[in-house]
Amino acid sequence: MPPPVTLPRTLIAGTPENINDVQDNFTAIQTEFNASWPQCRVTNTAAQSIPNNTGTAITFDTEQIDQGTASSNMHDIVTNTSRIVCRVAGLYTISATLPFVVNGTGLRLAYIRLNGTTSTPGTQVIQPPNAGFLTTIALSTIYRLAISDYIELMGFQSSGGALNTSIDTGTGDGRPMLSAAMLSP
Repeated sequence: MPPPVTLPRTLIAGTPENINDVQDNFTAIQTEFNASWPQCRVTNTAAQSIPNNTGTAITFDTEQIDQGTASSNMHDIVTNTSRIVCRVAGLYTISATLPFVVNGTGLRLAYIRLNGTTSTPGTQVIQPPNAGFLTTIALSTIYRLAISDYIELMGFQSSGGALNTSIDTGTGDGRPMLSAAMLSP
């Protein structure tokens, strides 16, 4: 569990306080919160081929944020690269995006899988493709995770052949992404 936040000093209603003191106190709380609560956001810089009619775990090679505990991060870019692993039990906000290259045939599906077997409730999104545009699926949920639970973004498509995920070589916003951030213990 994250350590308690101690304010630099107590502000008392009715006393003349400098607004900078209030802002300093807020900044101290915000810094302590961000530095101690588990959070992870991963993306992929390379396209991944998704076989036809086969659920596939999306892999991630880039960590934009990764802070689990002092001794163990939530993601590993070498082993089990599809997973974000819970290091502190609690309530998490989980979100993901999965863009597919342009192809107008079949369906596209994305969902969050828990511990390699279970689809988390409310996270399965099915979307028909558009022949002239990328098909990007976005999903999010709030879910209670236990220590060592892991989540994965799963992709599925039925175009009739293998289909790649799309990657944006510009801003990076069009890449597959998976994130988890603790909301409360």
